[in-house]
Amino acid sequence: MARNSLSIASLLIPSLLAVGCVIMPPPQSGGGPGGGAGPGQTSSMATPSTPEAPTPPSTGTPPSTPEKTPDVKPAPPSSINVRNLCSKTVQLFIGDRPKFGSGTKTSIGGNTGTTFPRKPDGTVMIWIIDDHENGITSVTANADVKNVEIGSSCKDLSAK
Repeated sequence: MARNSLSIASLLIPSLLAVGCVIMPPPQSGGGPGGGAGPGQTSSMATPSTPEAPTPPSTGTPPSTPEKTPDVKPAPPSSINVRNLCSKTVQLFIGDRPKFGSGTKTSIGGNTGTTFPRKPDGTVMIWIIDDHENGITSVTANADVKNVEIGSSCKDLSAK
């Protein structure tokens, strides 16, 4: 029986000491930059206070203020489809003012289709021009317009 008592006591004492090492005292304020005892001061062991509830990790934003996601608009289209329903080749000008403005003179074959570039804002102005580069008719397509058609008369344009 004495042997069992000794064994229990020999296990109980180190266990109690180990538990005492795990419980950390609250930090001491004052002194040096670490908040501990300064030079010439001794640190005393404080009895542990009631443990505080764990603090949830910070996410960077307070949970009480929901953030609105900014409306992200897709980039405007960079090109437009042009379809020639006329059986003849049609002269075109891609730009604001044929003959006098900056733009591109081009042509599109009869019963064919192609694409032309748009401005960075997604708009494009397309003209049917005559042999002297005078504008006959035009259409301005915004970013919502996907297609432009040259009618079978070879003289009209429509945005679709």
